[in-house]
Amino acid sequence: MNNPTGTEEQAAGQGAPSGVSSDASQAHELESLRRELRETQAQLYSILRASTGYGIVLMDSEYRVLHYNAAADALFQIAADAAKSEPLSDERIAQILRAPNLNEVRAALGTGGRWEAEVEHDQVKDYEGYPRLVQIVITSTHSRAAETLSRGYLLIARDITDQRRRERSLLESQRMDSIGLLAGGIAHDFNNILMGILGYSSLVKDMLGPGHSAFRMLDTIEKAAERAVSLTNQLLAYSRGGKLQSVYVNLDHMVTDMLNIIGSNISKQINMVHEPADELPWVVVDPVQLQQVIMNLCINSSEAIAEKNSQMSLEEQGGTITLRTGVKTFDMERNRFKGIGDVQINGEFVFLQVEDDGIGLNPDTLARIFEPFFTTKFTGRGLGLSAVEGIVRNHGGAMMVESQRGHGSRFTIFLPAKRSMVLEGEDSDLPKPLQGTETILFVDDEPVARQLGLLTLANLGYRVLLAENGRIGLDAYKKNIEEVSLVILDLTMPEMNGEEVLTAMAELHGSSGREFATPILLTSGYDESAMDELKHRSTATSFLQKPYTPEQLSRAVRELLDRVGRLA
Repeated sequence: MNNPTGTEEQAAGQGAPSGVSSDASQAHELESLRRELRETQAQLYSILRASTGYGIVLMDSEYRVLHYNAAADALFQIAADAAKSEPLSDERIAQILRAPNLNEVRAALGTGGRWEAEVEHDQVKDYEGYPRLVQIVITSTHSRAAETLSRGYLLIARDITDQRRRERSLLESQRMDSIGLLAGGIAHDFNNILMGILGYSSLVKDMLGPGHSAFRMLDTIEKAAERAVSLTNQLLAYSRGGKLQSVYVNLDHMVTDMLNIIGSNISKQINMVHEPADELPWVVVDPVQLQQVIMNLCINSSEAIAEKNSQMSLEEQGGTITLRTGVKTFDMERNRFKGIGDVQINGEFVFLQVEDDGIGLNPDTLARIFEPFFTTKFTGRGLGLSAVEGIVRNHGGAMMVESQRGHGSRFTIFLPAKRSMVLEGEDSDLPKPLQGTETILFVDDEPVARQLGLLTLANLGYRVLLAENGRIGLDAYKKNIEEVSLVILDLTMPEMNGEEVLTAMAELHGSSGREFATPILLTSGYDESAMDELKHRSTATSFLQKPYTPEQLSRAVRELLDRVGRLA
């Protein structure tokens, strides 16, 4: 039978639990979603806080700071803004973004939803007190809560100071290497030309004698060629260092010795001041090149003072150049130089500062003063400060410049310090040019060099074999291997260069390309420092830099042959 009452009661009993269960299930599901959201937010905020390389700031549509990390606080001191819970003012936004026109920022965010810039921030400076370079990206954000759409902004900032520094350093290094390669190539070819001028002038002078009417004219030609040699040495100094000597020098003693010379080359209105250090370690340098550096810097300072004086009354004119020495120890990770690209040096260095109270340099000039052939003078020309920087760099040192228009300049050179002097045996006096009867193989691709060598050595009694390139030279050596007493070998040649010839010659002696006994006189228009490894290919090797005179060639040949004879 039907039981309506029971059915209704059963239906009522079954319906009520079903509705309660549905509500409970939805509430449970909603709570679960909220918990997941909280966990996700917590994870995101943890990631945000852990992002040490990026400063992150989350703001609402009114520019209230909702969240930020420690990196953002270090860059912008944003914690105080977040604590106020107030919208950031236009002045504060402009301060953070370093944006002079906020309308442009808002327009960019409104159209593309993104604004980006690289700005200098002085709220946090680097270890030298300079502003840090910061890359800032700010984007519009949108989030949907229920049926409403909320808008905000995400600011991401990154300190790119070190990255840009490395990029500038790499570009500067590549540019300097390219110019150095060009300068070295010019010097090499120019030295070959000068060798003919110097060599044949010397030979003709010897033939004519001092009493001949043309002797003085030839002497003038020689002196002009020697001045040209000085120019090629500057080119080599810029490209490779061109170190003719390596001498232990006390920098203060050198400055003291040069003060009179410097004083005679600058205005008498300028006061020269020397502030020596109490105790100064040695530096190992080519003294001629270092004197060139000091003289160049002092003359530049005197010209800067003269320019400033030209804008002053006669009573106000004057100036001071201060030469200051000292010692400084560098940590490679914390050292940066301004003006010549970023250079990293490590350890103890002796420094020399040349400081003046002249006109100073504006930022554009300061950025270019070490470029070859750049000058602010109407009649200026030449390598100038680029050669100075090249000499310092190729002595293992570095250079720094500080200057401000109207407030003078300070140039500082740093050279590796040597606390102890390693004394080498003194060289004996070079022997006078002597005759000989040995067989000499002369390998050089320059016709002028070959003919000069033939005339010089044949007149002294030597038997001379000539070869115009490395391959012909190697064939000549193979055919006369028992007779050749010495090989004069140019290192830059077609067919086979000097290094390849040396390796092949060594293999003929079963030395696996490393070492053999035939004396070798290496010659090159480049400097000797580039030949250090090759000089050990033979047990008896010397180096003669082009351009050389007949006298220098004959001395080098005789000295090497005599040295081999003493060792035999």
